[in-house]
Amino acid sequence: MHTYSGRFRPAIIVGALGVVFGDIGTSPIYTIQTVFNPSDPHPIPISPDNVYGVVSLIFWSVMIIVTTADAAEYFGLPLDRTVVMGSRIEV
Repeated sequence: MHTYSGRFRPAIIVGALGVVFGDIGTSPIYTIQTVFNPSDPHPIPISPDNVYGVVSLIFWSVMIIVTTADAAEYFGLPLDRTVVMGSRIEV
């Protein structure tokens, strides 16, 4: 395994984040737009608490999905399985 140091390390960290979150990087923007859509039959009013709640849900959803996928890969589970609360679930 090759380790990077010095001036290349920040660039590699940013690159790794882009790989992990690249596919879902624009989805939160559309999610927030959809949640606060005024033409929705049950609109959610825009307030600091509601915005904070939606952003929190998006953040923790991404964290749990990425952590679960990495844990499954680390423990060598096949791609058709997932780890939920320490148990294996067949899909």
